[in-house]
Order: sequence, then structure tokens, then C-alpha cells
Amino acid sequence: MKILVMNGPNINFLGIREKGIYGEQNYEALVSMIEKKAEELGVDVEVFQSNHEGAIIDKIQEAYYNDVDGIVINPGAFTHYSYAVRDALASVAAIPKIEVHISNVHTREEFRHTSVTVPVCNGQVVGLGLKGYLYAMEAVVANGAIDVTDATALYAIKQIFEYLPRAVENGQDIEAREQMCYACFLNGIAFSNAGLGNVHAMAHQLGGLYDLPHGVCNAMLLPIVEEENAKQAPAKFRVMAETIGMDVEGKTDEECMDFVIGKIKELSERVGIPKTLSELGVENPDFETLAENSMKDACAGANPVFFDKELLIKLFKKIA
Repeated sequence: MKILVMNGPNINFLGIREKGIYGEQNYEALVSMIEKKAEELGVDVEVFQSNHEGAIIDKIQEAYYNDVDGIVINPGAFTHYSYAVRDALASVAAIPKIEVHISNVHTREEFRHTSVTVPVCNGQVVGLGLKGYLYAMEAVVANGAIDVTDATALYAIKQIFEYLPRAVENGQDIEAREQMCYACFLNGIAFSNAGLGNVHAMAHQLGGLYDLPHGVCNAMLLPIVEEENAKQAPAKFRVMAETIGMDVEGKTDEECMDFVIGKIKELSERVGIPKTLSELGVENPDFETLAENSMKDACAGANPVFFDKELLIKLFKKIA
């Protein structure tokens, strides 16, 4: 797997420019961190920096021809006005892209609050210092689920459908609780290697804004997000349908998708998951803020389908 880490204007002046905002470490230290992280992730990485808009556009286009698997980009000030860089990123839609900013741009000058590039990226990491690049690299790598992560996730799904209702209905059912522990462990293996996605990205915002339980928010969002993901990855649902008991022979992908999502909804109802935010005491949710922050969440980069702001608002409204 090949990752391209790109930096725009003035990032080469790290350690010199505005140390109170960007820190003491220099650009060479950043490159060293990125290369070490790439080694840990088992991926090839190229680190590129330019103060020139055209050079950045050329490099993005070059990524297409060089079969780059993921892009991490800090466009610098080009973030706020370069429609040319934005269009270049949009032109390589098949490559996962995470935008990074060292400082929290949303608490700085007004002009920094707007990003013309993030709408064509899969996610955004801001305000975490140089470590933000490392989290972005993890998100890009997570976009590539492999056979091992599929296998562990599928077995966990089977166990959850079988044992979660028992564990909820009878807390003294040791076998059910033990099997749920195994399912959680296997899910952890899958999550750690393949990443999360928009269910978690959206749930983070609900928990952060309204102090709601993260697991409950995930369960409420799971079926509606999966309905969107299924449009781009229908074959995944055929395997899931078979795993949880459907005879898939002769069935269409759409029938398999409907079966899986229907079963998720049945399971949620059986274990007492609320259907609406109003049941949790949230009236008049701030859909704009929820959607905007979901797009910036690092987990969004691992989702197999890009969700724009309008779609995110639509999905949040489904559980309002």
C-alpha cells in the first residue's frame, strides 16, 4: 500500500513560524514521525511539500498515475481559497483523502474557518498537533479491509445475533456473556485493522454535543448508515445475510441487504435501543453542527462511501 503525505505553503517552516501555534518541532521531525508511522503500519510513504499551487496539483494528478492508495494532505492556506487544489482532489475521487491541520483552525481567524477542500476529502483531522498526521494515516490505511478483518467481523456478527439478546434478557447467562466477550474481542481486531466509519463518526458528535451513550448512538445509527453504504458495497451484505441465517441462493444483493438491515432493526428493538433522539431527551438537534463535525471526524475516512453534508443532515433527521 502506498500513501502520499502532502504539505502546502509554509509547512516547511515548522519550528520557525509561530511556535505558540505550530510548536517547536521542525519539518524534519514531522517527516521522521510520518516515516516511522508508515513502518509501523507496513505501508510505503512519500512525503511531499511545496509552496506552489501548481506543484501541489501536479503531485495530486501524479498520484493517480502512480496508483497511490491514500492521500493525507495539509493544504496550508490553500485550504481556504484554492478551488484549483479542490478540483484536483475531486478528480482523484477513488483515492481516500484525509485533510489535516496542525492547529484548531475553527478557533482561529474567521477566514480559516472555511475549507474549500474538505468537501472532496473523506475526513478531516484538526487541532491535534503533528500527531494529527499519524491519525490521518491510520484512517487512510483503515479504508482497506482485508480477508482477516472480514472473517473476524463476520464471526463476531454471528455471535452477536445469537447471544446478545440472551445476555440482555438474563444477566446471569454466563455462556451468553462469555460469547459476547469473544465477539467484542474479535470486533476489536477488525476495528483496529480496518477502521470504523460514519456510524462512529456520527455517534461521536451526538455523544459530544448531548452527552449520550456512545454505544446507544451507534446502534441507532447503524441501520440507516448501512442502507447508504450498501449502495456501493452490496456484495458485503450477501455474506452477512448468509452469516445470520438467510438462504442466499437465488437472492439478489438488494434482497440480502434488506434482510440484514431488517435483522439489525429487529435486534435493536429486542434489546431496547431507542429509535429517536427525542426518547433520549434531545429536542431540536443542531443538524448543521452534527453534520459538519461528522465530516471532520477521523473515523469518517474509513467509511467505504463518502457522505456529504446534505446526506449527513438527512440521516440525522431520520433519528430525530
